[in-house]
Amino acid sequence: MVTSVNPSAQVRAAQFSFAQDSLGQPQPVNAVIGGFDYPGEVIVADAWEPEFGEQLNSVNMFRLVLLQTSGRTAPTGILDKRILVAVQSNSPAKPNRIGESRSSYVIDSNPNETRRNAEAEIKSIREVRANYAAASDPALDRLTSALEEYESKVNESFAEDAHELWKQGEIITSSESNSLAPTANQIFLLDTPESWVEVAAASIYGPANFHSADSVVETIFSDLQIGHVKTAKDHLRQMCGIHLGDATPLDLIESMIADRSREILGDELRNLLIHDLSYPPALASLWLASYIVGTDSEIELITESGERNFVSTDNISELSIADIQISSVNFLRREKSSDWDALLPFLQLIMPHANSTRYGGGRNSDAEEFNLQLSTVSERVNSTTPVMQALEIAAGATDRPLTAKDKDLSVVLGSFSWLEFSAQARNVFGSVKALRSALSGAALRWSAVDSAPEIERAIIFLDQVEFGRFDHALSVEKQLLRSRFDLKSIVESPTQWLSLRDEFERWRQDYRRAYLEDHAQKQERNRQLHQQITATTRLVAQIEQFEQIDAIRLGSEIIGELSDLWSQTIRSCTVCEHDGASISLIDEPVCSGCRGRLGQPPNHTDVADMIAEIDSLFTEYRDRLATVTSKLVMKSQNPDKLNNLFRLNSAGDLSDLANVLDDKVISFLNELFSESGNTGGNSGDWASPHS
Repeated sequence: MVTSVNPSAQVRAAQFSFAQDSLGQPQPVNAVIGGFDYPGEVIVADAWEPEFGEQLNSVNMFRLVLLQTSGRTAPTGILDKRILVAVQSNSPAKPNRIGESRSSYVIDSNPNETRRNAEAEIKSIREVRANYAAASDPALDRLTSALEEYESKVNESFAEDAHELWKQGEIITSSESNSLAPTANQIFLLDTPESWVEVAAASIYGPANFHSADSVVETIFSDLQIGHVKTAKDHLRQMCGIHLGDATPLDLIESMIADRSREILGDELRNLLIHDLSYPPALASLWLASYIVGTDSEIELITESGERNFVSTDNISELSIADIQISSVNFLRREKSSDWDALLPFLQLIMPHANSTRYGGGRNSDAEEFNLQLSTVSERVNSTTPVMQALEIAAGATDRPLTAKDKDLSVVLGSFSWLEFSAQARNVFGSVKALRSALSGAALRWSAVDSAPEIERAIIFLDQVEFGRFDHALSVEKQLLRSRFDLKSIVESPTQWLSLRDEFERWRQDYRRAYLEDHAQKQERNRQLHQQITATTRLVAQIEQFEQIDAIRLGSEIIGELSDLWSQTIRSCTVCEHDGASISLIDEPVCSGCRGRLGQPPNHTDVADMIAEIDSLFTEYRDRLATVTSKLVMKSQNPDKLNNLFRLNSAGDLSDLANVLDDKVISFLNELFSESGNTGGNSGDWASPHS
């Protein structure tokens, strides 16, 4: 490629042929100005034909006609000011002939013979290339590439001598052209055909009117895909130099479509955007896409194979700007159509092998199978929703990451026909992309139905685990593990759940081992406490017996309530009878008997405090009894009573008299102490047991 004379323009894929079979035929070329492609055509001909001067059509933005004659063409025969006709000079130094390659052909030989030889060689090269066109062998690919390069060199040899003739010739344009036509010397300054096309295009459109880059075009189109129409319009307005208040292409399109029963032909759009406004195809496509999104309209395109494609807000988010070729537009419709082909992107979400009407598809051939597929998908979604809702409830996911769209899906999938389905899909989801996302999520949830109960149990287990000490190592691991239970990512990635399940099982084994060890220690401590409780319960009963002896009675109100207070205090003190074999820790993370938490210390301080108080109270009764008895022995005048007292002491040991107290013993002691004047445990010397 030759460096451009005009730095704002360059040619890409501008090769055209000088071979005999290409003479008089339009050959597509392309120039790049300001970052945009400007398509055009080149015609190499021996003589002028009237059709060479006809108006440009489709998306061709310029035409360069290279006449290999010196006959002047009347300007009135050129109907488009974007047509440049190059006529060779009738110079004696440069005879009217095709310029042969100086290395391959003898310049002074017969011109017709030289031309025939060169054309025969090109024809031979093309035949060889055609034979290897379908080959996939790398060696054949290299051969084909070499043949293409050789053909290019032979083709260039055709233009070498002709270049000087055109350079010394003249350029003829339309009489309606207001701009100064380029000179032949400007266009044919360099000897490469690519540069001729480059300079010709730049001379018609001048310096770059629109400065852009692929990234800018993609950015604008991305804004349109996500519905940011105003942002895209502002960028387009700025790129095209349209001031606020001036009419935009959108206004012109709206005016046209209002006058044409809300439908415009593709040719009319191309005439407006390409030929009247001189927008390059990419920019014209952006304006057209902006209109589609802003008005919720539709364009119909005809592909090279004859298939109809439709572009609207239904599917624009899944396309690229390259998919919206203005050269392929057949119609622009203000209202989106509802025929089978237009709705095919929606229908293929349910029935992937649904065909367009061009290939035998349609309501007559595919509708019945579509309804069956629709019913199947609907049943799956309806059966999956309750399972996923239970999973969300278990995880406490109030944002409903799994079932947020299930209600909308049920509305769409509950349709009775392909037409109703498409209408509901447009109304509820708005685009193929949104519905595809919802259906993809539903498919992933359907595949996760079997593992959902297991995931739910794992989440419930982790949420039920409580630790007595928050710094417990397993507590930290549990928090980290629980944080990884993101429902959406787990459902969408089955392998992630398998990995997470293995980690959970390892953690649960460690937890069970630690819990059973902690449970055994608590069980032993509770057994020891239970023995103390049994002994203290006996003391409570003995204290109640002591209180019936008048001589040592304390007379405190608490004594009457002591038994009830003790019963209430020890009510929650039990010894769990479950051992390690009976504690599975599978369905719940605690022992079903004691419900104890791991790391939770036994909290029986109230029991221990009351045991200490009861021991102190019992000791006080024993001391009072010992004191009263001692004084009675020293002062008693009744040897018979003392003899009975000694017999009682021998039988029950007065230091532990409470063990043998009963109604008879209490009556005896009350009578004995009464006769000795030692009644009223709160009078005289008896007030203090150690006085």
